[in-house]
Amino acid sequence: MKLFDRIKAKIIGRNTNSGGAQSYQSKMATLVGVQLNTRFEKPSKAFPALMTNTNAAGYLFGFHLACAQSRYGGNADKCLSDIEASYVGLFGEPAGRILLLQVNIDREKPRFQSGMLQGDWEMCALIESGDIPSGLTNLLELHIGQVNPSMNALTKFEKVTSTWDPEQARMAWSSSLN
Repeated sequence: MKLFDRIKAKIIGRNTNSGGAQSYQSKMATLVGVQLNTRFEKPSKAFPALMTNTNAAGYLFGFHLACAQSRYGGNADKCLSDIEASYVGLFGEPAGRILLLQVNIDREKPRFQSGMLQGDWEMCALIESGDIPSGLTNLLELHIGQVNPSMNALTKFEKVTSTWDPEQARMAWSSSLN
């Protein structure tokens, strides 16, 4: 059985031991990890890119939501609790929760909705016909040119502030208030 056939079998419920949250989280970790591993060594490294790319953040949420709804139907509480646990598992405790809070802020934006629909569609295609999802990879690759300058600026800021002693930091803070 090919890798994606095994992933598909897990998602639609064949050959699984448990239908619980851990099973959902491990499936999402595999599916998201496969899409992110071409650009990032682990999913948590994609956090800055997802925070600045509304379309990719929408895709990620739509992808998660479609999988959760296929497992739990209309049980919104169960869907959202598993999505939250998956985000925390993928990106870490504070980053996963922040990314999920950002969903609430961005949910009305057209780019977020477009990404969400694409994520939903790709999860449904995976479940129904085994089509390999690649939308997250594509969205992040297209956006990476816009992400790098902001990440470079943050890196420069971190370098500058890491060389300050506490007195310099206090003086800089005081001068910014005036």
